[in-house]
Amino acid sequence: MVFRLKRIWLFFSASGSLWVPWLKHNRFRDKNFWLVTDSPRFSRTVRSMLQLRDSLSDYLRCGIGDGRTASFWFDYWTDLGPLFSLFGSTDPRQRTILLNASVADAVQNGHWYLPPARSDFAETLQIILSTLTPPTDNNGKDIFLWRSGPTGGFTNKFSSKVTWELLRVTSPEVTWHSTVWFKDKFRDVPSSLG
Repeated sequence: MVFRLKRIWLFFSASGSLWVPWLKHNRFRDKNFWLVTDSPRFSRTVRSMLQLRDSLSDYLRCGIGDGRTASFWFDYWTDLGPLFSLFGSTDPRQRTILLNASVADAVQNGHWYLPPARSDFAETLQIILSTLTPPTDNNGKDIFLWRSGPTGGFTNKFSSKVTWELLRVTSPEVTWHSTVWFKDKFRDVPSSLG
């Protein structure tokens, strides 16, 4: 699971890999990662990435720069989390913001541009957005961040070790652990039992 998550990190972090632009252009046909439908024509690697989309909000955040890369509905760029999980599939049509919209698409003339609120959630969204500076080209590119530990911090680097620690279920230490585990090897259990 850690290595599947790392591939997703590479996809979002603009790692410089040739694989990422090739995947975006040739497999996803320049569609948003969140909107691509899983298909048997995709490799096992790509399908495994798509199957993890629902769990990414625990690990992946987006820092807004120019707002052109971040998905308005699906990336975790506000304190509310992915907005699609709050508003559902019907509200984006009512709000006139397309599902494939970037954060920059919700800005006009340097200000947030949203129609009047029609629900409590929409009003909450407008209140949250009013506290955020709208993205501009002067802010540089959007950056994606990965969870850096159990306390909730995020960094611009992926750590397999930290991700593994976040994923694994820890069990209490058993009294016989020293019989099996050593610092650099493990013991031949049958010979130690006599």
